[in-house]
Amino acid sequence: MVDVGTRDLSRPETFSTESRMRRAGPIAAFVLAITMTYGFEIFSFHLTLDEELFGEAAQGSYSLLWLAQGRWAMGALTMLVPSPVVPVVSALLGVVLTSAAVWIVCRRCMRMGLWPTALAASLACTLPTLPFMFSFSTIAYGIGVGNLLLVAYFVGITSKSWLWRSVGVFAFAFAIGIYDSFLAAGAALAIAVICRRPTWLKTVMVLASIGLALLASKIIASIAQAVFGVGQDAYVGKFIDLAGVLADPTGRVKRALSSVWDVAFLSQERFGLHSPWLGVMLVAMIALAILGALQNKDVRGKAVSLMGLAALLALPVAVELVSVSPVLLRSMVYLPMVVAVLAGWAAQGLGTLPSRSAAITSGLLAAVTVLAVVGQATISNRLFAASEMTYAQDQNLAFDIGQEKERLVDTVTGENVALYISGTHQWPSSVFVPAKENLGVSFFSGQVGPDGMQYRTAAFLRSQGVAVRMPDGAEAERSKIKADSMPSYPQAGWVSYDEGVLIVNFGPSAP
Repeated sequence: MVDVGTRDLSRPETFSTESRMRRAGPIAAFVLAITMTYGFEIFSFHLTLDEELFGEAAQGSYSLLWLAQGRWAMGALTMLVPSPVVPVVSALLGVVLTSAAVWIVCRRCMRMGLWPTALAASLACTLPTLPFMFSFSTIAYGIGVGNLLLVAYFVGITSKSWLWRSVGVFAFAFAIGIYDSFLAAGAALAIAVICRRPTWLKTVMVLASIGLALLASKIIASIAQAVFGVGQDAYVGKFIDLAGVLADPTGRVKRALSSVWDVAFLSQERFGLHSPWLGVMLVAMIALAILGALQNKDVRGKAVSLMGLAALLALPVAVELVSVSPVLLRSMVYLPMVVAVLAGWAAQGLGTLPSRSAAITSGLLAAVTVLAVVGQATISNRLFAASEMTYAQDQNLAFDIGQEKERLVDTVTGENVALYISGTHQWPSSVFVPAKENLGVSFFSGQVGPDGMQYRTAAFLRSQGVAVRMPDGAEAERSKIKADSMPSYPQAGWVSYDEGVLIVNFGPSAP
């Protein structure tokens, strides 16, 4: 018989309503943090690098470019939707799917309570490294899909069914095929699986799953490249520098540790603004995770927990170590999963404290987390604003070039003419407009192709309604000589029209 105690049977909905309200608070707090961080970017529309070219390309041709880089899964996703270079869609999908994935990892995989999940997921999903990736509408939605696939990997690899384990490995391989850095994110989840109930068999199986997923992704990429006749692009490989590690291992370790420190404590040099609270939270979570491991009475379990923590913390350092340093901030899509796993272990360590100490510590950590999230949202929005402000300046310059074209060119309005650009132009960096990687960088700053032609700038001008095309070899050679005798921007005569070519002179061309 069920003892209903003092339950008010005349209001059977009371408990379900209270339960929903208890759940609504943490979820609302999480949604608020995400909206505060990414709302401006999601509902704004300004191009960043790659989008000017992607927006002009057909799905098939751009899919093959992804495939050439070995990102076969991103190529497949590209074929599923129209061009994502539009407002809202890609950024919203990337942010929402990533947020959902991190929430699930904290709540279900790391078995955290609602409020700890809300705080940990907010901290992880507002990391200021993510804006550098979510600003790319070309891949933002793919990053969201990749993070959900990592959840599928975790679920599959913890299943007792070999079928679901295989599905999990394939999901991991697909995530790696979207973006290579997901390998580190999956490794973080694998470490969490190993440490949950460590056995030799599980350890071998989970480590093998990482290797199988990577191998499967590379094999699928190679087969797809052969089938579609696509040569392998060296783009991804140019960021790997194993030879440098062997040449100067000590120096590379120091450099890697310094770079990880700058990211953990959000240095002003890397992000444009500084906030120490993420670093403070990371140190506190590491301390609690160590405390939880030391409280384990099983010697082997204690050792595995400490080694797992060491392996998790070593992941970002290892990525920095083998990469051309510093690692691009947009490549650090693995950090949210690292933070989520670390937060789960910290929550376990917090549970080992006496109740009064745990309550005080929880309150302090919650307060610091709020400060960290607000600080991270501030940094992210400064970066997003810098990108939009630079884009607005670029639009004004494109308008000036368009006006000069209409004034100089005796042809039908809107007809393509050849364009030759000499030199580059970058707007001055300032406190409000810091140029950081792809954010705050001008389309006129000299992103050139292999032949020295500024395809990006021409594509950007077309996106702004200036009808231009790239010059052929003879036109380029003639225009280069002409540009050398022209005044440079912003002096009168910085735009000229000569023998069918519109010439824009920002200064001497690179040799």
